[in-house]
Amino acid sequence: AERMCLVLLVCFMTSPSSASFLVSVDTTRLVARVPSSFLSVTISAGVIVTDFHGLNLTLPRVLNMAKGLSPAVLRVGGAAADSITYGPSSENHNELTASQKEFEWPKPPRYDRLAAGGPDVTMTYKQWDEMNDFAEKVGWQMLFSLNSQKRQASGSWDSSNARLLIEYTKNQDYGSNVNWQLGNEPDLYPEHNVTVVQPEQLAKDFGLLHFLLKDLDHDCLLAGPDVATLERYNYFERFLTSVSQGVPDIVSWHQYYGDGRTAKVV
Repeated sequence: AERMCLVLLVCFMTSPSSASFLVSVDTTRLVARVPSSFLSVTISAGVIVTDFHGLNLTLPRVLNMAKGLSPAVLRVGGAAADSITYGPSSENHNELTASQKEFEWPKPPRYDRLAAGGPDVTMTYKQWDEMNDFAEKVGWQMLFSLNSQKRQASGSWDSSNARLLIEYTKNQDYGSNVNWQLGNEPDLYPEHNVTVVQPEQLAKDFGLLHFLLKDLDHDCLLAGPDVATLERYNYFERFLTSVSQGVPDIVSWHQYYGDGRTAKVV
């Protein structure tokens, strides 16, 4: 009943105030089932590489509030995820004191618009451990966007660094709780200072990632292509018509109801 009311509320909110509607709902037939984890959370990968700048995932109140949303999916993505390198150590992330993490909320560095060939920002395995430890404690699953801007001279995706992270994830027994994506809003790459990846090439890259996951015997789901629109450059349709059957496991896109820079809460 609550979900039905939510749908009706959205209808009324998006309609002119002077309009009137008669809505009839057939409650005798199941159209679709919403998963219990439908209420989920996303953060930028830039938050991780800045050592969780302004975010302390170990605070009891944060853990308690997060547990209240369980089951849920924690998606780690954003533009920053496209160019990050995964490795055992890094000198490029900020070291914050515990008091700073708990009480200060300064604006983090703009890792959300990393450019290909820009700063070599690394997500360390320690930071990856902290993220997975949080997800396990609160009963969330992880959905992580891999670095699609790592490219070979031929233009195809260089999966060597991602393979290291996936192998590490499996060896740490995080595998059953982590699912993967490849790239964030690739249809917007032409508007940013990054390497443009055509949908036909991205489809091949997804096939490579699919094979890599199978080769590592990693039992997980692959989601994509995570476009920002369904129409721009016909990217979404071109990707789906080019990708191999059964890849990806989940077809995903980002639904924006307005421009976040100008949207107002009323």
